[in-house]
Order: sequence, then C-alpha cells, then structure tokens
Amino acid sequence: MTMTIDSRPDYPVQPKPYIPMLIRFFQDLMGLAALQVDMKSPAYFLRSSFISNALTDPCLFHSTLYLASAHLDTMRGTHNNQITLYHHTKTVRLLNTRIASGDVVDDGTIASVLLLLMSGTVEKESGAAEAHREALLRMVDMRGGFDKLGFDGVLSEMIQMKLVHPAVIFDLADAFPAQWACTPVAPTELVRLVLDRLGAYTTGNPSVKSYLMRMFEHVLELLEAVSDDVDEQTGLPRQRNVSVEDMLDRTRPWMETILLDHSPQDFSRSEWAMLRSCLASVTIVQSLLDYRLPFQMEMIMELLKEMKSDLAVAEPIVWVRHSPEANLWVAVVGMAMAPEVDGRLWFLMNEKCVVSSIQCTAGRLHEKSWYCFRLLRSFAKAQYEKYGHDPSLIYE
Repeated sequence: MTMTIDSRPDYPVQPKPYIPMLIRFFQDLMGLAALQVDMKSPAYFLRSSFISNALTDPCLFHSTLYLASAHLDTMRGTHNNQITLYHHTKTVRLLNTRIASGDVVDDGTIASVLLLLMSGTVEKESGAAEAHREALLRMVDMRGGFDKLGFDGVLSEMIQMKLVHPAVIFDLADAFPAQWACTPVAPTELVRLVLDRLGAYTTGNPSVKSYLMRMFEHVLELLEAVSDDVDEQTGLPRQRNVSVEDMLDRTRPWMETILLDHSPQDFSRSEWAMLRSCLASVTIVQSLLDYRLPFQMEMIMELLKEMKSDLAVAEPIVWVRHSPEANLWVAVVGMAMAPEVDGRLWFLMNEKCVVSSIQCTAGRLHEKSWYCFRLLRSFAKAQYEKYGHDPSLIYE
C-alpha cells in the first residue's frame, strides 16, 4: 500500500504563490531582516515572534499580508489591487467575528487593528485610519492599558509610535488621546537621542560620525535657544532672537563647507548620501530660524529635492551603524516642511522602518519625535504665512 503525505504549508488560509513573497517583504521592510539589530528592538520581534504568531492566527495573518501589499501598492503607484482588497476584506471580516463573539481581546486581535491603522495611513484613507485608531484605543482600554499588553512589551511600543503617524500625515492637532495625555517633551530630546547614539556606539565610519556629531551639536544648540524663546500666545518663535542669530553667524561658514574636506570617493555611496541628507535638514532648520532675511522658498524646494534624492540612495544599514535616530530626525524635518499629505507620506515611507531598530528601552521615542515635529511644523507654517507663500509650491 502506498502512503501519501500532505506536505503543503499549514497556512491559516489556502496557500497562494504570492504569500511567501509578501511575508518576506514584511520581514525585510518592518523587521529589517537583512541587518543585525538588537534583540530588544521592534525589528527583531517583527522578523521573528510576530511572524510566528501570524502564521497561526488567521486574523493577524491576513492583516500582515494586507499591510505588506498596501505598502507595495503605494511604492508602485498601484490602485485597486485585488490581492490587497482580498486581504483587507478577510481581516475586517475576521475582526468583526471576533468582536461579535464577546471573547477577551487578545494580543493578536489588537495587533491586527494596529496593522489596519498603519495600512489606512499608507493608503491615505484618513477616515479609515481614524476608525481603526478609535477601535485600537478602545481595545487597549479593555485590556487595562498599555502595561497589560503582551508580546514582551513590543506591542505597546509599536502602538504608541504608530499613533504618531496618522497625526503627522493628516496634520492633526494631537497624536495622543485625552486619557493618555502626557507632559510635553522638549523638542530637543530627539536631537539628544541622535547625539547619545553617536557618542555611545563604536560601529560605522569614524569620519562620518565626526561630521554627524558636529551637525547635530549645532542643531541642538539652535533648538535649545529658540525653544526657550517661544511666544506663549502663538506657540511660535519670536521674530528676533539675538542668540540664534549669533549662532547662525558663527556656524554658517563652516556648515556650508563641512563636506568640502572630503570627496564622495572617501565614503561609500550610502554614507555620502546619508551625510548630505543630514546636512540638508540642518540647512533647512537654519533657514526656518533666521528671521532677518525673507524666507527663501526656492532654496527650500531645492533642499527638499536633495533630501529626497539622498534618502532614496542611503541604505538602512548605514543609518543603523551610525544613528537610526538621525534617520528619524531627517524624516521629521521632511514631514514638517511638506505641506500636503503626499509629501509627508513620502518621507514617512522612505524612513524605511530604520526606527524599528531602536531598542524599546529608548523611552518615549514616540513623544520625542512628535513634539519635535510639532515645533518644526509651527516654524514652517509661520514662515509660509509671514511671506504669503503658497505652500503647495514647496513640494512636487
């Protein structure tokens, strides 16, 4: 007698040829699977335990494939992709069944709603993103708060970070619900994280780290000065700040020539692109804070184009080696300057999930990035309004 063995993969759904590709894309994108990352980082969890849970939880499985497919659609400019629509429909149907059953909301269900929120943001569906956001907050409340969530604390970390995304992309007034109101974090804290990483880690090109240190020490000095002199009524920097003007006069000459001591041949292509994108972000901040001259819209447009070009070239590995927080800073500057949804989404997506390599123990990373964004965004809007520029002209 001949015995046959069913060797098909035990997926929660019928296996389809594209499924392994989407899972791999999710692991590469969200989990930075090609890179060595800290075991306490969200990236490590997303490439390992998360996928293991998804392969045994139909709802989480479909939501994972939905996010991966939606992200690919946005990168390719694809619309009405049947694969994306199928997994979205399956996710929503399974979620509704679970909610109707009245069972205790488990981590897999909450993670599924989180992925729906992320997908709604990527697909620029503000209504859907807000609905998923509200559902997510209700589920966290039902579980008793963030500290009651599982997945070794990574789920809590991911939710809080991802709540910032729709607030930034859709230019909302706040990222956090009233019941989770927190003491505002100094906008300089994100820059301090950049410097802390650069000072503590010995990996990466020493010349690159030296240049980055000089850039971000200057940014910290500037933001500390202006943060202490913000108009209480408008929340914007005052029209004249002598200390800021003095710093700009002292530092602009060497900032403008900081990369002239070396040629691109002295660095890898990715390192050079990383340095240029950081320098462009610093130059933008300098222009935002100097009220002595008319706002130079054409220069800002060129700097944003340069940032886009360099971010597309700089590979995640160079950011992880030197400072993934610097990558987050550049994305925050780009999103703060972009006046419309498409512009902000471009910078969010081209951050390339490098932020997921940062240890969960970094502490309040979501708040630090949010309050930094809010300050820079207020500077940008003030400059647009002051000089009567049409913000739509600033981004192509």
